[in-house]
Amino acid sequence: MEIREYLMSKFLPKDVLQKWKGAKTGLKVIRTRDIKDKVSEETVYAITSLDLSCVTKEKMASYLRNHWSIENNLHHVRDVTLEEDRSRIRKGNGSQVFAGLRNIVLNLFRLNHVENVAAEIRRMLYFPGEYIYYLKGLKL
Repeated sequence: MEIREYLMSKFLPKDVLQKWKGAKTGLKVIRTRDIKDKVSEETVYAITSLDLSCVTKEKMASYLRNHWSIENNLHHVRDVTLEEDRSRIRKGNGSQVFAGLRNIVLNLFRLNHVENVAAEIRRMLYFPGEYIYYLKGLKL
């Protein structure tokens, strides 16, 4: 079981307002989980450009859940399928370059409506000449 408590405020510290232009609302989310009689509590902070007077706690909760759903799904694909966390590239700009290449691969798959990235990568290993399929229709 998980209980989430959302606290929102329009009063943000000056350093936050200086660092993040357009920030209007601060959030504090307290997550309490009870899994197999083990209780844990986690506090998460966030800022948003949404005005507090224009959004309800329920709507904000929905926005946050959607954000983390997208974040978690993307990390799963990058880490598990593309093995990003196992990368040993450490010199110069190599890690940024390869992160960019991974982004290109994922975006080409998305543009071609690929739902299962792992299966598509396996397919491309068996039929390497078909990679050009992903470049068709792109305006370079």
